[in-house]
Amino acid sequence: MYRFFDCIFIVLILFVSIWIRTWKIYYPDSIVFDEYHFGQFINDYCSHKFFFDIHPPFFKIIQYLYSQAVLYDGTMDFQMSIGTKYMKNDYIAFRLFNAILSSLLPSFVFIILKFICKHRISCILGSIICCFEVSYICDSRFIMYDGVFLSLVSLHILVLCSKEFFLKEICLSFTLGACISSKLTSLSLIPFTFIVLMRSKSLLLSAIPCLLSILLFFFCTFWNFLLLPYSSDDANIYLSPNLFGLLYRNRSFLSLIKASLLINNEMHQLNMKNTRFHPYQSSPFSWPFLTGIWVGLWEDNKGFEINMIGNIFTYSASSISLILILFFFGNGKGSILWCVGWLFSYVPFVFVRRSVFLYHYFIPLFFSILNLSCLIDILESKNRMLMATLLVLTSIFGFFYWSPFIYGCDIDRFRNRLWFDIWEKGDKRHQTLVNQFFEK
Repeated sequence: MYRFFDCIFIVLILFVSIWIRTWKIYYPDSIVFDEYHFGQFINDYCSHKFFFDIHPPFFKIIQYLYSQAVLYDGTMDFQMSIGTKYMKNDYIAFRLFNAILSSLLPSFVFIILKFICKHRISCILGSIICCFEVSYICDSRFIMYDGVFLSLVSLHILVLCSKEFFLKEICLSFTLGACISSKLTSLSLIPFTFIVLMRSKSLLLSAIPCLLSILLFFFCTFWNFLLLPYSSDDANIYLSPNLFGLLYRNRSFLSLIKASLLINNEMHQLNMKNTRFHPYQSSPFSWPFLTGIWVGLWEDNKGFEINMIGNIFTYSASSISLILILFFFGNGKGSILWCVGWLFSYVPFVFVRRSVFLYHYFIPLFFSILNLSCLIDILESKNRMLMATLLVLTSIFGFFYWSPFIYGCDIDRFRNRLWFDIWEKGDKRHQTLVNQFFEK
């Protein structure tokens, strides 16, 4: 009976997640934020034109394979300014692909919590929060990476928390490798995975997934360049003659490993050089309680906008839970496992000097939501039901209340729902930097 209910809930939450992420997926019919970049990467793969990106290639390659499956010809023009109308409808297929993959997150979270929590209400709580979190939904609706990336991370955590099964370490290697081969921000998962495995396995078995995932990372880097031309004027801009030779001429195993290391170092250096001020960048210190500016993704000349805004109830409650769990842990209850995951994924951003945005908090938020669910799980029955119900209601309320900002709204009509001016304009220092930015 209980397993039947769990299966029904997983299917139901998946259906709801897909529905709210694909509703009006065609709107706007113009370029939104980083679609400018990620759409063009698909075109470059289709035409086998060399390009150099700051992120590892795994998900870009997956999108390319998907483009071949749907017979996309690579001719849609993404290299126009944000807000420019698309001339073809091919963009809808790619938005749907991202939205559907991103929709797996709530189901994965429910299964993760089933492995850890004693009470079903705690599992339902975490799943519903992830389903209706407006910042997660906003990113997943466009040709961008973070929504799908989060589903990949949750899949890895699911395998990590699952009961022992045959070749579990190999599966962990693939899921971890897929994560770090999509975005380098997931490198924090390597020490986290090692620590979790060390609780029940030997040093060697704990190290196997971490080491194999790095090999997969190198393989993806090499595979990426196999899809690109052997010679190109663009390649000469980014690759030194020595590096070009390692990639395309001297293809021994050691030379490919060396080339992968050099290329990823170049990518990282290029990424860290992006220190130019951006009007929608925010401080990592503002993320846990949403005390910084949102991310403006799109606007038209009629006053309609799409902005990545978070649910302040979810962000605040999950952040507070990180403190409260320490109190319970000190009294012999609960676990600080998810606090460790949050620290590993959040703290590095404090030291990053490049422009960072609210969506860089997605993985730490994911860990804090798991922590919040586990915190609710160790409460007494009466308090558990009361708090879980309150958090579910605030999560769903936040979705309906702030969803106009993520689906595209007349900003003046809904401006009264912005409880703090800082969400739209940033603090005074940020406003000064914005004014200086547009004066240049």
